[in-house]
Amino acid sequence: IYTYGGKGYDQGNCVRHTSDGGFALLGSSGSFGNGNADVYLIKTDSAGVYEWSKTYGGTQTDCGFKMEQTQDNGYIITGYTNSFNALDYDVYLLRTDSLGDTLWTKTYGSTGWDIGHSVKQLNDGGFIIAGETSGTSNMTGTDVYLIRTDSMGDTLWTRSYGGNHDDIGKSVALTHD
Repeated sequence: IYTYGGKGYDQGNCVRHTSDGGFALLGSSGSFGNGNADVYLIKTDSAGVYEWSKTYGGTQTDCGFKMEQTQDNGYIITGYTNSFNALDYDVYLLRTDSLGDTLWTKTYGSTGWDIGHSVKQLNDGGFIIAGETSGTSNMTGTDVYLIRTDSMGDTLWTRSYGGNHDDIGKSVALTHD
């Protein structure tokens, strides 16, 4: 049994088997990083032995919910942040290389709370994010939020779906077409 983290509050939200036979764990850390909490990525070998970890974010609250290993063995991570928009939480998308070093970061959002719950890389190298938004006008809850980006994280389109109550996109999957 292994534990990872420090003396503060650390949480794990996602674990993925990696192409080298090891594991990548994602969550948030109050023990390490710059702010209240930062996105926390941990890499282990196949037996769970710690290899490296990285934190991402600013001076406020940043949390990673889901990640996938990319076609080039890097990582794509989504969650939320208010480090770069002090008013509300925005969807946070981070792209790293195979050692967890940041290649780019993007935020997406409305005038309300926006959270990324799931991300997948598409065949063309771009990404699709599913989550939730409270920024759709004339509503009392949240709507499912889909964001389609190119390979650099630039927005190609966004869509929201839902009714008068909470609707949340927790997962996204690719279809054959």
